[in-house]
Amino acid sequence: MRLNIIVRDEAKETVFCKIDLIPSDASTFGERITVYCNGQHEFDLLPGEYGVEIYKGNLYVPIKDTVRMERQDVLLEFRLKKLVDTKSLGLYSFDAHSHVSRNENTSFANLEYASTVMKGEDFNFFFAGSPYDRETHIQEQNQSYDETNVTWPESLTGKE
Repeated sequence: MRLNIIVRDEAKETVFCKIDLIPSDASTFGERITVYCNGQHEFDLLPGEYGVEIYKGNLYVPIKDTVRMERQDVLLEFRLKKLVDTKSLGLYSFDAHSHVSRNENTSFANLEYASTVMKGEDFNFFFAGSPYDRETHIQEQNQSYDETNVTWPESLTGKE
C-alpha cells in the first residue's frame, strides 16, 4: 500500500519540508523514516499504524498525526502554518556550519540533497562546509608523512 503525503503552506503551495514516519510497532517494521522533500512524498508501507510528523525549520508549527494503513492507498494533505515572516522583518536564516558530503555516489550525500535539506529546514542561505564521510574527508584517511616525501620551504628548514 502507498501513503501519499502532500504538504502545503498557507498560500496552498507545496512547500519543502521534513517528513518523519514512525511505525507504531518499531520492533516489527523498523525505526523512524526521515525524508526531506519538495512537499510531496510517497511511502510504500505494510499494513499497520504510523505516526506522521511534518517539520519545516523552527519558524513553522510542527504537525503530528497518525494514519492506519489497511487495504488501500491513502492520501494525506497537510498545511504548515508559519509563526512569523522573518523576511518582512529583514531577517534571514542560514546554516554557516554544515557538513555536506560531496560524494555523488550516494543518494543522500550530495549538494542536490543538501539543497533539499536547506529548503526543508527553511534556510535562506547555506554554506556547504567540510564533509564528514570516510570517502572524502582527509582526516579519515590513514596517511603518514616523513621527511622523505614532504618538501619543506627553505624558510622553515633553516637550510639555504
